[in-house]
Amino acid sequence: GHPSDMIAAILAVGESVHSSGTEVLTAITLAYELLGALGSSAPVRNNGWDQGTFMGVATALAVSKLLSLTEEQMGNAASLAVVPNIPLRVTRTGSLSMWKGSATASAVRNAIFAAKMAAEGMTGPDEPFEGKTALWDQVTGPFEVSLPAYSDGRYVVQLAHFKQFPAETHSLAFVGFAPTILEFAPIDDIESIVIETYWHAWHEIGMHPSRWDPQTRETADHSLPYLLAVALVDGDVNLDSFLPKRYLDDALRPVMDKISITENSEYTALFRPKSSGITADPRSKIHVKTHSGRELIEELGYPRGHANNPMTDEDINVKLDSTCRRIVDVERKEQLRDAWWNVEKYSDIGEPIRTMVGILGHGASTS
Repeated sequence: GHPSDMIAAILAVGESVHSSGTEVLTAITLAYELLGALGSSAPVRNNGWDQGTFMGVATALAVSKLLSLTEEQMGNAASLAVVPNIPLRVTRTGSLSMWKGSATASAVRNAIFAAKMAAEGMTGPDEPFEGKTALWDQVTGPFEVSLPAYSDGRYVVQLAHFKQFPAETHSLAFVGFAPTILEFAPIDDIESIVIETYWHAWHEIGMHPSRWDPQTRETADHSLPYLLAVALVDGDVNLDSFLPKRYLDDALRPVMDKISITENSEYTALFRPKSSGITADPRSKIHVKTHSGRELIEELGYPRGHANNPMTDEDINVKLDSTCRRIVDVERKEQLRDAWWNVEKYSDIGEPIRTMVGILGHGASTS
């Protein structure tokens, strides 16, 4: 699950009511702003609740804007998005199930349903946040929300990051560093790779024993040992990296076993100090040692795609090429590229969306 699931919901609703590209982009900006403001005001993770908690509210209000709901209807949409839909964080702990990739998609689906119900006159509880046994009592404790969410004038969507690789967020700096490791030494010469990182990264992708022996696609893409190992062996992390024949390959286990991961309390303190609000400063150290005793020690920071180390247009085009490989033929790929780089020019969002119709099962040739 990921905040970008909100974009899918907004596109779906925008298509149904023939919103313009600019209207859709505005709704996306609103959804990210609301999610950032709520999430930074009342982080729910440490209380055991999943990220869809506020994603539903943010999406419901964004699609309400596209549906031209009244203020009262929007209030009911927000209430109906949150009250029936508080998700447990067990979705992202231990050995991960298929639901991990569906949880926030479910939250935004429920958000659309909430907005549609509100449009038809359905009411929700008047005090979904501060009422007795409501969100404050049961989930978060009291909090205050301020908009805009970020004090320096940037919108939250401008602080969002792109993923250069289809891998868990906290792994991206390490996957991006794999070519440097291979320049230093071939895999067979490497004795150990010791990683020190901040708590969030260690907890999500480097703590549980299942990360050294992933048996599901969901565990594989949340396993730093697997992601770094497959990057070192294959030279890339792409959609093929998450096929069963790849993540179940016994030949990768010895490479994964070279990797150890610990939390560094200094990096944890730097990652998200209380004063930082939405933004984070990811710092890690990687220590590669060969059998002969040579050492490569490097501190890693913002991965490519982070707001402080943004991907270029060319980087994004390369990612499109990788994503389309063996799925979309060259002609269709170029239609997609042209349409979505120019989405703000369309008076009906359905036009660029039609460039994606029929892609799955399309039987396209390799580009």
